[in-house]
Amino acid sequence: MRAFHIICLWLCFSGIAHGLVQCSFEDRLISLSPGESGQMEIALFNPDPEPVTVRAYLEDWERTPEGAQQFYPAGTLPGSAAKQVQLAESLVELGPQQEGKLRLQVEAAKDQRGTRTAMLFVESGRLPMPAKAADKQMQISVQAILRYGIKLYVVARGTEEPGTKIIDCELKQPKSGLIPVSVELSNFGNVHLSYQGRLEVRTVDGEAFETVNLAPFSILPGASRKVGGEVRLPPAGKYLLLAVLDYGGQSLLAAEAPFEIRGESQ
Repeated sequence: MRAFHIICLWLCFSGIAHGLVQCSFEDRLISLSPGESGQMEIALFNPDPEPVTVRAYLEDWERTPEGAQQFYPAGTLPGSAAKQVQLAESLVELGPQQEGKLRLQVEAAKDQRGTRTAMLFVESGRLPMPAKAADKQMQISVQAILRYGIKLYVVARGTEEPGTKIIDCELKQPKSGLIPVSVELSNFGNVHLSYQGRLEVRTVDGEAFETVNLAPFSILPGASRKVGGEVRLPPAGKYLLLAVLDYGGQSLLAAEAPFEIRGESQ
């Protein structure tokens, strides 16, 4: 059995948000052999002078092609790992300046291939105060509770089959001296992939005009993703746009789109 430890730092809000806590969680990749299980611990700390209740629960999630996250009940998506993650307890009470832990049991299913994923949500805040009646008026305590998510990627070690390709690379109508660029990719393998990439504009003679780095992104197995960037509008002439992407494989992904600027660039 393997143990995975996650340390997170809790930061207090001040002012009207007194009593709420903020935590920055890193996404976690958990690699286990099929049928193997492991334990995960998430360290908690309440720096507030008042007690807080931490609530944890699991949901499924996916991204739209544009990158927006969507959430669903646990265990409803085909690639869900939610039923393979068990919470020892869903509520943790923390007194002032008290430390605590969330404990999870994680298993790679015997028939699992590649990556399955789930979202662990953590909510923190005080329990709602009961309403009180005074002078025939109802006094209601309104509480805002923030939640934070940890993406859990459970990988069945030895079954990984990565596969990805660029579906489309398109230049759009220039605007304000910039050319929007859209690149669409597909992850047809069975593992979650993270990408880094860049856009290059070159002349037909191979001379570099501009290089623009793309923001890092990732794609779930069986999904597609559209990412965008902008390059400067070059002087009149013929050019080649190159989209180059690194997903951690043995080779890079690349696509090219020739284009021509006629007349004077604005």
